[in-house]
Amino acid sequence: MSFTVQTSLDTKVPNVIELLGPPSATVVHQISGTLRLQVQKAIQLKQLAVTFVGEAFASSAVTMRTVKSDPITLHRIEVQAIKTATLYQPGDYNIPFQISIPGNISTTDCSLIKTFSLIWGYELITVAVPSSLLGRRKTIRQPITFKRLLVPQSDLSDARYSAKRPNEIECSMFVPKFIGTTDTKISARVFMHPLTSASRVKSVVAMAIQQEKIQIKNSNITESVSVSVAGIMDDNDPIISSDTAKTFSNTVTLTNPDQEEFSAAWGREFPVELDLDILPNELVATETLDWVKITHGVRFTIEFADPTVRNLVVMAPIQVGNVLDEPWSLQAEPDGSKPPGYGDEESVLLDSNTSRVSRNELHRALYPERVPLVPDLADDLPPMYDYEDEKQPIPYSQC
Repeated sequence: MSFTVQTSLDTKVPNVIELLGPPSATVVHQISGTLRLQVQKAIQLKQLAVTFVGEAFASSAVTMRTVKSDPITLHRIEVQAIKTATLYQPGDYNIPFQISIPGNISTTDCSLIKTFSLIWGYELITVAVPSSLLGRRKTIRQPITFKRLLVPQSDLSDARYSAKRPNEIECSMFVPKFIGTTDTKISARVFMHPLTSASRVKSVVAMAIQQEKIQIKNSNITESVSVSVAGIMDDNDPIISSDTAKTFSNTVTLTNPDQEEFSAAWGREFPVELDLDILPNELVATETLDWVKITHGVRFTIEFADPTVRNLVVMAPIQVGNVLDEPWSLQAEPDGSKPPGYGDEESVLLDSNTSRVSRNELHRALYPERVPLVPDLADDLPPMYDYEDEKQPIPYSQC
């Protein structure tokens, strides 16, 4: 053995890259690392490179076995450590490198969805190729984990979501802006203001829903692939498509304590409070990319005392992920410059491996006020519900 090679990333946790805030196509994360070359006997290398690779695999049950597709390349970013053939004398060499990771990359937290057989992952591949034909090529593969950290404000934990049916009822729902993938409970509050006697509320039904939408087309594939997995994909137009929704909590039904007159005061001055228990092993992180969208929300169904009035259904969005819980303090760069920013006009570095800023300052940078954190979707959701007997959740698009 004339040489060994090893690669490490400059991250808090080995081979774990933590990104802050929502995905953005205009942001580039600069991830630095070191390639360590130990040479026992002089050797000339014609290639020394580090490549970041992201791949997806589709699988399908065929008879009694599972068929796995060829890899679909989602990302491939190569960094050459040397430009020409280089002779290395015996000794230790530390070669720094930097990889530009796109800000709209999908994390590995959301690659474990169960409703569709598609998984994806990332590797850091280090290749060292001797110039001599007799030399042995060395290839080192390191799995990489991506996590996206949600940054709540220290003084504001809930988001308000309003909905109304003109001249009938107005409602306000308060739900958490963020929940962690390991949380066990969602607490919510509902205010209701019936505007007519026919709009007096009989009960409130709540459940938490996770929608999973995946669609991979030719435009998402950076290399030509030819796979056919149980009819999922074909050579002419490779595509994977799935759109499902499921509950990830129990269903809670709260009834108006006045079941005779159905008092209009219920939930008006004091909120109706409820807790949803999150089902174990069902929750994956939120992701909103072109080819994979995993979204979450609490669906409230307002049932009226008048049976001729159709139910009002609204969805209060929630973001799920790894919630930043450690205190962050303001620190400047070693050269005295300010910590990197985050914006739509320039590509900048902003991840948990860089200088730290205060939590509120970071929250304002990641979730600017000009873009509502939880938009009011009352005008986008039909105020009436036609699936009163439906036991299974339906996609957001039908709510």
